[in-house]
Parts: sequence; structure tokens; C-alpha cells
Amino acid sequence: MDDLLKLVTPYVTRLCGPIAPRDTADAVPESLLAVFRGAARAAGSTYSGS
Repeated sequence: MDDLLKLVTPYVTRLCGPIAPRDTADAVPESLLAVFRGAARAAGSTYSGS
């Protein structure tokens, strides 16, 4: 997971800058947490096809 977060952090930072210019420092960790939770959920789940 650490490698994933290191990989996506620059991209997430670039996305958050224009969306939350005054709160980028807060938006980036919140967004990375959402990425982490989504990746953990996907890794622990099985594909049901629906």
C-alpha cells in the first residue's frame, strides 16, 4: 500500500490544487485516505460480476 500511495500522491496533489486551492494541504490526505480505503476494499473483495 505504501508504494501505491507514493505513486498516486503527486497526481492527487495536482488534482486537489485547483479543486481546493485554499485547502489543498487538507484535501490531499483526505483524498489519499479514500484511495487507500478503496484499494484495501478492492484487494479484500472478490469479484461478483454485478
